[in-house]
Amino acid sequence: MVATRAFLLALALSLPARADEAPPAAPLPGAPEAPASAPAPAPGVDPAAPAVEPPQAFPVEHVVGPVTGKLGGEATVSVPDKHLFIEQPSALKQFFEITQNVYDSSVKGILLPPLAGDAQWWVVFQFQADGYVKDEDKDDIDADAILETLQKGTEAGNASRRERGWDEIKITGWHTKPKYDQATHNLEWATIVESKSGKSVNYEVRLLGRRGVMSATLIDSPEAIAATLPALRAAIGSFTYVAGEDYGSYQEGDKVAEYTLAALIGGGTLALAAKTGILQKFWKFIVAGFVALAAGVKRLFSRKKGE
Repeated sequence: MVATRAFLLALALSLPARADEAPPAAPLPGAPEAPASAPAPAPGVDPAAPAVEPPQAFPVEHVVGPVTGKLGGEATVSVPDKHLFIEQPSALKQFFEITQNVYDSSVKGILLPPLAGDAQWWVVFQFQADGYVKDEDKDDIDADAILETLQKGTEAGNASRRERGWDEIKITGWHTKPKYDQATHNLEWATIVESKSGKSVNYEVRLLGRRGVMSATLIDSPEAIAATLPALRAAIGSFTYVAGEDYGSYQEGDKVAEYTLAALIGGGTLALAAKTGILQKFWKFIVAGFVALAAGVKRLFSRKKGE
């Protein structure tokens, strides 16, 4: 919230005054000062009623639904009525900075709820063009081993957060263990994330495609996640790869990813990094910046008194 107010204040101070907002003329020398008086209330407004804080403008470039949101050149998603969608790279980067997350160019879009209301969730779409991910290990996913990998990656990623002056975070366990839908070729799971600011749930869905994987990450509080999940389900239901790029369009000779489903949960690059002996280099991608806390979104959404 502090970052948002600072952003809006700086913007307001940079705007020139309109002609109808010119300052009053200075009094003549020696003239008595006029007594201060409160402005007259607008017609039909009770002067005794408490002042209503005007709604804040969202400080990042976006479009408002209903509209089709573009996820780079790979896919599209339907943006519901009055929902916000960020798709321009510069705006995506700005959003990540405000919410204290690490941005990279794989991020293709962010879906947010209407500004009118208390909802503070957001869904991040990210595409990794690593090739076709085979699902041969769908029945052999070891949730405990994957959780340990995620926890180690998050701890390693805290070094980058400390350099930026951000809160350290940790993954404390599963909210939903990994599960794979062979009909839709979607893989999903959810982790519980903590920092000194509080807890959040990061609900992850991986939508397998012909040339890579689109990630959809829902971030919300543990108390609100059950009510928010339908929004994620709706977004996933409207998600569409461009023609010829869906999982079923795979053809012999297409690039095949050097990892399978289990490694995809661990960060996507885990298997490849282990083979080349440079695992540490890829920890930042395992963390991927998306183990952020719901508290970060309050910087953009919260308009409650005192925040």
